[in-house]
Amino acid sequence: MTWVTARARVWFILGGVMLLMAAFVACGSSAPPQPHTFQIQIRNAQVAGGGTHTFTVKQGDPVTFEVNSDTGGTLNIDAYKIAYPVTVGQTTTVALTAHSTGSFPVEFGVTGADELEIGRFNVEPK
Repeated sequence: MTWVTARARVWFILGGVMLLMAAFVACGSSAPPQPHTFQIQIRNAQVAGGGTHTFTVKQGDPVTFEVNSDTGGTLNIDAYKIAYPVTVGQTTTVALTAHSTGSFPVEFGVTGADELEIGRFNVEPK
């Protein structure tokens, strides 16, 4: 093998490696789904601590809401067709995968009363 042929082979191999690296970067390396757990406390038909919460995740992430209330009611995320009953004094666990992107209201419904807005469930694209 001559010096020119060896040099050409090295450049060929380096060029191939660079093409593979460029292809990998162009395709992107999506991070694996990250699980999220959000704890919500309802006291006297209000969000404990006052105000509303913002629950932000990425599309595809597994999400768990743990709700504890001194009032019976229903945890609602209408865009995800979620309406889970919440029993007084017990923690209700609601698990889902964040599939739809956007910003969605999270509400607590009490029979015979207006829904309480707990916060916003924000699902960002991957």
